[in-house]
Amino acid sequence: MGGEAHSRLGSGGFGAEALVVRRALELKGRVEIPSRGTSMRPLIREGSVCAFVPVAAADLRRGDIVLFEGEEGGLIAHRLIRRGEEGPQAPLLCKGDANIGFDPLVPAAKVLARLETISRDGRVSSRLSPGFRIWGRIMTAFPALSRGFRLASRVARRLRGQRN
Repeated sequence: MGGEAHSRLGSGGFGAEALVVRRALELKGRVEIPSRGTSMRPLIREGSVCAFVPVAAADLRRGDIVLFEGEEGGLIAHRLIRRGEEGPQAPLLCKGDANIGFDPLVPAAKVLARLETISRDGRVSSRLSPGFRIWGRIMTAFPALSRGFRLASRVARRLRGQRN
């Protein structure tokens, strides 16, 4: 994965983690998972609680944030940029908003859910809110903006380090 950051959700490895999430989605119709990682900054920050609902890969739309089983195991939540081809089983091209490169194509069978809300510091943001949707359109239309986020993040870390 070329040193790219990923928003890992929860902990543990491939298999058991995905099975637990699948089961929770079947039983409750929703699962809430705290985010770890920086790949979806600035929208999703470390510790944000992400609520996901089950979705068929064919029902996903460009700009949706998809929870899927990663190649190396674990859970990843990244934005759907486009489908690799046509059809309900077409693989998905996803990318973390703050990542420079794209993820390997995600097989439709690896899709677990779609992000519905993000909770942080008592505030809840819905995927249906205008700001959320506009941000998704910007990130899918201009994925190269990620370079700017990476640079801004490095500068902010250095500035925080100088203050301590």
